[in-house]
Amino acid sequence: LLARTRWYMEFDWKETEALLSRALALDPMNVGVIDAFSWFLQCSGRIEEGLTLMERAVAADPLNSVTRTDFCWNLIQARRFQRVIKEANWILEKDPNSARAYDLLSAAQRGLGDFEAFHKASRRSYELTGRPAWLLEAHDRGYEQGGFPGMARELLAAIREHDDGSFSHAMRAYFACMAENPEEALVELNRALRKRDPHILSIAIRPALDCVRSDPRYQELLRKINWPGLEE
Repeated sequence: LLARTRWYMEFDWKETEALLSRALALDPMNVGVIDAFSWFLQCSGRIEEGLTLMERAVAADPLNSVTRTDFCWNLIQARRFQRVIKEANWILEKDPNSARAYDLLSAAQRGLGDFEAFHKASRRSYELTGRPAWLLEAHDRGYEQGGFPGMARELLAAIREHDDGSFSHAMRAYFACMAENPEEALVELNRALRKRDPHILSIAIRPALDCVRSDPRYQELLRKINWPGLEE
């Protein structure tokens, strides 16, 4: 908890790592600590270290679908999309109505450029999580009219019109990038920063934010969160 406070609120990456290291030393097989430390390492840009540590959590509790789901999100950031599809299908064999598994499938299929599969998986995820009708309508209408970019634009427009705060600014930034609107994505990321949205800490590694990665304002965001990769 101390580590999360230092990281989320103060952007103190060095102290966060020290606290997580201490927590892990006190309880080396604590899956929650391993999970948190793995995600921290990945967000720091130490992708392989994070994956190696997370594999330890999966090995400690191999039938835990939540742990495997978290591992898959780490794999997404490492852009190992085929492995994610394999893992997500394993989860669905155990739980055919796992919204998290469909969410993973949609992210992996998007990364691979299979937008038809992405559309089906993301829609199923929305259904299982009880997303409002206006979101599902925008999802289908946009895809039918303009494929993947059209769907992203319709979703973004619908969220602007209807959302009551269910979608974080970071999530809006991801949709903006999907809709090929880097300007709006950067606006939303700055709002996420001001609100101390924990998702802001992972912007350096998110494939969904590739559309803004070359923009100097994105580099400025990395400086504001004290991202350690800038020291290299």
